[in-house]
Amino acid sequence: MTMNLQDLIGSRVSIHYNLHRCRAGGDPAPGESCFVVKAGGMSNRVSGYACTFVLNDASLVVQPGGLRRIRQEGVRSVMAYYAGLLTAVDSPVHPVVPWMHEVAFNPFRDDSFVLRCNRNPIHHARYMLGAGRTTWAVT
Repeated sequence: MTMNLQDLIGSRVSIHYNLHRCRAGGDPAPGESCFVVKAGGMSNRVSGYACTFVLNDASLVVQPGGLRRIRQEGVRSVMAYYAGLLTAVDSPVHPVVPWMHEVAFNPFRDDSFVLRCNRNPIHHARYMLGAGRTTWAVT
């Protein structure tokens, strides 16, 4: 059972993109929640689903064992996520400013999250914003 995600503001959470819940290709439908939120960490149960989120002091984690398994089997699974202090969820999104960088991850090409603009690895962000199918970071 999911909880009110507003109750988690100020708490450490993990967030991952949901390949099954959010339709593939294009922008999500209005109200479609593409992000899975878990209070405390990835080993915990799902707390809820979010359309938008803001994290402070975020770690961008790719689990090496999961990455190896995906590459061997050719099937995506949850093994990459953001962990940080939840400061907003399902709120109107602030405009993306020039010093924010779009973050990407492709398990068949990347060993870590990368900045989309230059493919440089990113493991930590002071501030992260997720909306729709996209996440941005301030390093």
